[in-house]
Amino acid sequence: MGKIAQRFHTSFGAEDFALMRKSIGNWRASAVLVVFAACLLFAAPSTTQVSPADPQRYLNDVKTLTQPKMEGRGDGSKGLTRAEHILLHRYKSLGLEPAGKSGYLQPFVVTTGAKLKGKNHFIVQGSEVKKELKLDLDYVPLSFSNSGAVASGIAFAGYGATAEEFGYDDYAGLDVKDKIVVVLRYEPSDFAAKSGNQGLTRHSQLVTKAINARNHGAKGLILVNGKLGEGEEDLLTKFGSVSGPENVGILFAQAKNTAADEWFRAAGKSQKDIQDQINSTTKPASFAFPDAVQANLAIDIETTRATVNNVLAYLPGKTD
Repeated sequence: MGKIAQRFHTSFGAEDFALMRKSIGNWRASAVLVVFAACLLFAAPSTTQVSPADPQRYLNDVKTLTQPKMEGRGDGSKGLTRAEHILLHRYKSLGLEPAGKSGYLQPFVVTTGAKLKGKNHFIVQGSEVKKELKLDLDYVPLSFSNSGAVASGIAFAGYGATAEEFGYDDYAGLDVKDKIVVVLRYEPSDFAAKSGNQGLTRHSQLVTKAINARNHGAKGLILVNGKLGEGEEDLLTKFGSVSGPENVGILFAQAKNTAADEWFRAAGKSQKDIQDQINSTTKPASFAFPDAVQANLAIDIETTRATVNNVLAYLPGKTD
């Protein structure tokens, strides 16, 4: 490795490396490894003298790895496989020895996404009416939701935040064990000021809300947009568009305000008024919906995975 590192630094200057970083940008980690490995090969192995770096050879490699048929070299894509083959053939042409688990290749499995399958439903039973919400129209699961089903009562937990640093807890005095919890998007309006930052804090993040609900014993979590700005629409988040862990450990979906408004009316309350109250007083206004309001939520998600490869080779040393 010492010989390879020495050869790399000798033949690949600081300006070349800066250009490589600028060209790479925010590519996936696996893609960065591929490009970096290719850069190590720009200088052919030699036991005598290292030739100066050839800018055109560098640019040709960049163009090869960024052409449209490489598809961005995303995990599981044909483009990434094409890049593997390019590296493999380059290693062979340079006489480097294979160092992978299977020749030059070292396979490993990555998570590439998720998709809905099977039966997904969300039914809310009130004192007088039973309503089944329509998937993608009235509600949508989050891609990092747990799979399973829960039938239980519902509780409202404000913004779903437990923020000890601000002396605020939406779950204080609220029993949500085995229940489905309804929470508002974002966070109380004064959190940013208290934190000294102009932006939102971690308590606004969907994964944080999900983990907090799960840690308080809830089995399901329903997110609603709540109060909308002027000209803003009550839109559902597209499935798979929000990043998160593979499984956050709780059933998690988003519902339209219009659906949630009916639950609040059954409790003699207004969703908008309660949100305004929380923001104006900086105090939680959590409550349990009447026992007559019951929900049945089922989510079935299949995680999609792909096997990708590191492409590994080495140049043996010549001395002990």
